[in-house]
Amino acid sequence: MTRISKLPFTERDSRFWEEEVCEFFVTAGNLEQYFELQWNPLGGEFDAIIDNKLDGSGISNGIEGHWEFTAESMESAVVVDGSVSDSSDIDVEWLAEVRVPFSDLNVTTPKPCETWRGNFYRFNRGSGFEEELLAWSSVTLRSFHQPSQFGYLVFGE
Repeated sequence: MTRISKLPFTERDSRFWEEEVCEFFVTAGNLEQYFELQWNPLGGEFDAIIDNKLDGSGISNGIEGHWEFTAESMESAVVVDGSVSDSSDIDVEWLAEVRVPFSDLNVTTPKPCETWRGNFYRFNRGSGFEEELLAWSSVTLRSFHQPSQFGYLVFGE
């Protein structure tokens, strides 16, 4: 079934990656397991732990998502300047503000200068337009699930 960008997803852990979404992949350690967090302009939230099978050069050979994980205390709010699900008009922006406690990621608060790996992604889709797949840390391989290409997140004081 081909889905036209109508943004029907609001239920937690829906398949937001098929629609308009922003995503955050992050790990405090091993690149073979990380958190995938997502938000859409309708206020939907997604959270999972991803196990990624990496080959010897760090390229993904497949992922397995654990949807039973829930970031219990994660909070988000979305502001839309325009319309949702209407590609006939020009939208200005949509913003997601998110708070994810470190305890939800099963880690303690990072120490100054501690380094994690992660990436921020944006799927920009609209009817009649080519989709845009955007990343904070450039991804040159076939999917966003390439943790060897995650950026470095260094915590300050």
